[in-house]
Amino acid sequence: MKRTRGLLVLLMVFTLVSGAMAADFPNEPIRLVLPMAPGGSTDVTARAFAEVAKNYCDQPFVVVNMPGASGNTGIEEVVRSKPDGHTLLFFHTMALSTFHTGVQKKSTFETLDPIASLAEAPNTIQVHATSP
Repeated sequence: MKRTRGLLVLLMVFTLVSGAMAADFPNEPIRLVLPMAPGGSTDVTARAFAEVAKNYCDQPFVVVNMPGASGNTGIEEVVRSKPDGHTLLFFHTMALSTFHTGVQKKSTFETLDPIASLAEAPNTIQVHATSP
C-alpha cells in the first residue's frame, strides 16, 4: 500500500511539473538534499524514492546528505539554490521545527513550497509486557 501510494505521489509530481515546465525538464540530475546524516529513516526513504523515480524520469535523483547546524546547512543549500526544480529538500517534519528554532529566520524556510508527503513514521510508547 505504501509503495503504491509513493508511486502515485511520484506520478502526480511529474504530471504537475510537466505541465508547468518546459518539455526538456529535467535536463540535469535532480538533487534530493537531506539536512541530516546518512543512515536514518529519512535517508532510507529518500534512497528508496530515488530508486523508484529512475523508472519515471530520464534524469537520476541523487541523494545528498548535508548534516550540520540542526539541519540548517542542508536547508540553506536548497533555499540558496537556483529555483529551477533540480534541487529538492527531502526532510522529516522534525527538521522544520529545528530550523525554526535554529539560527535562521523562519521567513527563509517559507521561500520553499511543499510538493509531496511520501511516508509516515508513527511514534509509539511501549513497556515490557510484564510491567505493572
